[in-house]
Amino acid sequence: MRKFLKYLLLICGILFTYNAITSSTSYIIYAIFAVLCFVAFKKLGQPKGENKSTTKPKIKKGAKKQQDIKDEHGEIEFEVAGTFVEERQKTIKKFIKDEIKNGTIDAYGGLTTKEIKSPSNKNIEIYEIPEGQSWKGSFKNNGYVILEREIDNEHDKNAIKIILEEYNQIGYVPKNKNIEIGKLLDENKIISFEMVITGGKYKLWDGETLENDEEDYEVSLILHY
Repeated sequence: MRKFLKYLLLICGILFTYNAITSSTSYIIYAIFAVLCFVAFKKLGQPKGENKSTTKPKIKKGAKKQQDIKDEHGEIEFEVAGTFVEERQKTIKKFIKDEIKNGTIDAYGGLTTKEIKSPSNKNIEIYEIPEGQSWKGSFKNNGYVILEREIDNEHDKNAIKIILEEYNQIGYVPKNKNIEIGKLLDENKIISFEMVITGGKYKLWDGETLENDEEDYEVSLILHY
């Protein structure tokens, strides 16, 4: 019945529109009726009890919309704690050296010494690790970063070590994050990560002398779950 009324209104709307166009005296009345028919037709075309702005598509049982999946995911960003320890600095330095050797990093942004000593780079620290350099990976494939509980840690029973795969430990998850991240780790919910390393070697041209120096490395992580 609803379908029959819907198409009846559509036909009436078309007829009233035709009469409004062809009539020389009652075109306003026909136009009003045509509008009313089309509005009623539109309303009948919507699901009962809902309007267009709130109608949600039906999802088969067991399936999830992409938007729902996206909404369930989140991220945690933090600075890795304890990277200042000498052995951990050596580990990060070795990692960076190998990444340059393997071609993953274009040291000093690919700039030659002559280019660094140009007027446009005067008094600017040019780091060996280019700005914006990051490493991304999946925890399913253990790419680069490994999180591991340190249950025998006498200072913090919730301690979580951060290890560079095929290298050594570079620090810890900060204390204010380790309970939350530990739960995600235990439930195998961490999907991927992004790691950013800053500091290290840099060159500085003051207009007369090219200074070669270095700072401690710092590491930040974004965990996606």
